[in-house]
Amino acid sequence: DEMFRLMTQGGGGLYDGGSSSLTNVTVSGNRATAPTDVPSNAGGGGIAVFGSGATTSFDTIANNSATGMVSLPGGSYVGAAGGGVYVGAGPFTTDDTIIGTNTATTYDNYSNTTTTGPDVDGAVTSRGHNLVGDPVDSTGWVVSDLTGDPGLGPLQDNGGPVIGATIPLNPYADPPLRARTHEVLSSSPALQAGDATRSPATDERGVARDTARPNIG
Repeated sequence: DEMFRLMTQGGGGLYDGGSSSLTNVTVSGNRATAPTDVPSNAGGGGIAVFGSGATTSFDTIANNSATGMVSLPGGSYVGAAGGGVYVGAGPFTTDDTIIGTNTATTYDNYSNTTTTGPDVDGAVTSRGHNLVGDPVDSTGWVVSDLTGDPGLGPLQDNGGPVIGATIPLNPYADPPLRARTHEVLSSSPALQAGDATRSPATDERGVARDTARPNIG
């Protein structure tokens, strides 16, 4: 499944106000932007967690952004945090997930910028084998989690079955609709670094995984 290119004040791709569970999902290209007329922060360009809990497993959360600005009357501060994931309330449990190349930037009236939790802001409950680009401003990671450049390709059609192949499709659709994904490049530390005991049989595209040595994401 694919969740992408949305813009909200919080949770650009997903605002979790209850209980959410994502597996084999790409959350990419979303944006959370703080309004300039009310004192409210922007959190979670990709996912904002405020419910009873959110879980991600073998997902990719990339290229999302949160943006805030100090521009309110009286100098009120409107910040941004958690470009990929913002954990406001409720547990955020994750395994075998790539969270990288996200940004969280707050601008002031003098064109200065600050960054808070570019990829994740808040406390996580890690079940291991995650790859986090920049873990600053987040806690809860474990020994098997990795950090650094995730080595991802652009969001694009990387093959796999057509979405909805078992139901009638729009005859005017060209090309056929597929889930767009970020390819894990040959330089990526995510290659064969997932947990084999939890690996789904296929990836998001519907292509068989190497379940003995699965990729993260």
